[in-house]
Formats: sequence, structure tokens, C-alpha cells
Amino acid sequence: MRRPLLIALAAAGPMFVAVLRLTLPYYTATDATQSATDVAADLGTQSLVLWLGLGATLTLVPGLYALWPRMPQGKLRDIGFSLAVIGYLCIPGLLVADHILWLGADQGLTAETTGHLVDGVHPSALVQMSLFVPTHILGIVLIGILALRARLIPVIAAWALIVSQPLHLGSVIAGLPALDFLAWTLTALGMAWLTAAQTSNPKPSASSLPSTPATL
Repeated sequence: MRRPLLIALAAAGPMFVAVLRLTLPYYTATDATQSATDVAADLGTQSLVLWLGLGATLTLVPGLYALWPRMPQGKLRDIGFSLAVIGYLCIPGLLVADHILWLGADQGLTAETTGHLVDGVHPSALVQMSLFVPTHILGIVLIGILALRARLIPVIAAWALIVSQPLHLGSVIAGLPALDFLAWTLTALGMAWLTAAQTSNPKPSASSLPSTPATL
């Protein structure tokens, strides 16, 4: 794959999520019924959220897969990328509630009814939601630490990648969508910078990889 396409792919997934988080109609809702009320008042935006979710689903894991073989070998790479992939594969489980919220409003259901449907999602979706948060955050942090320790990108870019997902978690807790957008944009920029740096040279061989920075 051509280098510009790899860089774009690395940035695309996180940017889809960044815009999704910024436009989410129910970002500050406290329960499913309030979420349903907010979505019913802005159904078009909720439709955009679902399209952005599809874009993220189709690009997040391929972006990691394209970068993984170009990274220095070691535990940091293997654990970081594995956790991030697990987290990103859980995205469809998060979108289940968004589909229900859109469908309920589109079909004219009351907010209370739609809220009950969201609260009653299958346990498999709940498992995906529970897995997503810790795995993708820790995975991206470890990838950023690897980039920092192996000096793959400038220090400021590596730290942007390291702090981006903890910042995302903090923005969710604080209810700040603009900060959430910034956090995922930092992830996108960090991953794009890392991919650009790693695709500027041939795929590293085992004998040429730095041993100390690449291991835990």
C-alpha cells in the first residue's frame, strides 16, 4: 500500500471517532431515557453518528494492522497492539445503543420506551462496552510509550499519543465533548505521525531492531 494511504488510514479511524464524539446528541445525558429524548430532538445528527461509527469500525483495526509489522518487536508492541485491536473490535457493541436510539425516534416511540430498549440490550453488547474502555486506552498508551522509548517520533508527538486516551476518559467523566474531540484528534495525529515515520524506511528486520527500548 502506498505510504500516503497508510498514513491516511492510521488517522482516519480516530478522526471518525473524534467527530462522532463531538456531534453525539446525548453526550451529557444521565440515563437512556434522556438520551432518547436528546436523539429525538436531533435525529439527523444521530444518523451522522451511525455513519461515523461505520467509518470507525472499518478503519480502526486496519490502521493498526498496517502499522504493527513496521514497529520494533517486543512485548510493548505485542501487548499494546493486541489490547488496542480488542478494544476497537468492540466498537459495534457500543453502536448497538446508538442504533436503538435512532430507530426508536425514527419509528415514533416514546423516549421512555426507547430508553427501556436501550437498558435491555443483550449482555454480549454490555461485555463489549466493558472491554472497550480499558483495552483501547491501555493499548494506545503502550503504543505511545513504545514510540517514546524507541525514539520513533519526536517526544512531543509520542506524549500526545500517550496522553490522548486518558484525556478522552477524563472528558467523558467531565462531560466535555470538545475536549473529547481534542483527545481523539491527538490519537489520530500521533498514529499518523508514527505511521509516516515507520513507512519512511523499509520494514525493520529483527537484527536491526533496538532491543532495550522495545521491551518491557
